[in-house]
Amino acid sequence: MPPIFGHLTIITNMEGKKLSKRDKSLKQFIEDYKNEGYQPHAIFNFLSLLGW
Repeated sequence: MPPIFGHLTIITNMEGKKLSKRDKSLKQFIEDYKNEGYQPHAIFNFLSLLGW
């Protein structure tokens, strides 16, 4: 059976630059959602579906 995979679009910040693990605004963005009570799976699902 062939592997199943997909390609995701690049997620960019407000300036149009690619988000990076080293980008402090990304960490702050995720932490803000966690602090508001969003579940980690919900955040992952949201980020995964960007660009569909």
